[in-house]
Amino acid sequence: EIQKNNISFGVAAVFILCSINPLIQSFSRVVLMETIGSFLVVLSFTLSRKDKHVRGSLYIWLILLILSLFMNLQFFVGVFLFYLKNIYQKNENFKNVLVTLVVLIFFVFAWGERNENYVGYWDFNPISGCYLEKNIIESTEAFKLGTTITEIRESGHTYKLLEDATIKNQATTPEVCKKFLDIIPNYYFENTSYIFSTYKVFINNFASPTQACQYKSVICESGYWFWIIGTISNYIFGISLLILFIKKKTYIYDIAVYGVILLLIIALVTVDSPRMRVVFQPIYFLVIGVGLSQIFNFLKNFTSKNKSKFKK
Repeated sequence: EIQKNNISFGVAAVFILCSINPLIQSFSRVVLMETIGSFLVVLSFTLSRKDKHVRGSLYIWLILLILSLFMNLQFFVGVFLFYLKNIYQKNENFKNVLVTLVVLIFFVFAWGERNENYVGYWDFNPISGCYLEKNIIESTEAFKLGTTITEIRESGHTYKLLEDATIKNQATTPEVCKKFLDIIPNYYFENTSYIFSTYKVFINNFASPTQACQYKSVICESGYWFWIIGTISNYIFGISLLILFIKKKTYIYDIAVYGVILLLIIALVTVDSPRMRVVFQPIYFLVIGVGLSQIFNFLKNFTSKNKSKFKK
């Protein structure tokens, strides 16, 4: 069937790898913000391709930028960087770019004003403090105390840092989130070495061929099959990435955008590396597919030339 429809070797290989990769199947069962964010980034990557022309693309870009704006920072940055690529490659009409920027600015200030009236202070994203508490403070305190994030969360240890006995454990009101946002700068300064240690753990788990589980109550699957598929995929990815930088330079910008997203995730998350892998699965397998296609085409051409020489 693959030969019949002239599907490339790389595409076929990616479908096979995806179908037997347990990491993808595990997290496809859980609805996550990362899943939605990944979709927005992938769609923006697709629209930004030079050969991709879609009717009504201005409205699609507006929807993508606005939706990602109300999500975590890393997703908005990814979509926005692909939008810049779209402007550059397609010589986007200045009027369309201006309209997009004006609409974005309007939504930022409109939401900030709404929060000032509803919460009592101007803040574009009033829950950002709770996001940082869950991802930075909890993981750092768990690392310092040699315990798990689940135990830290159940004990309410991080909420005691607010020094307000009236705040209930795991309260996520805008007022509480702002208190966490206020203490983050000093907390970061006082715990820099611990925080950078959690970054190191995150990177190690992120690159691990096995699934490094953070929350056993949600999903924690392991086994030799994970290690085999993960190791094979990582080696193929490394080789394919090298080939892309040599043979297919058109993808360098796209890979760089995902690199920026990874840096932001490392800085803002520091935990749940298996969950964060969901964001990078599309570019991961795109690199593998393009790399394997290049290898296959090279071997095919090399074999054809040798056959021609042999016949002569």
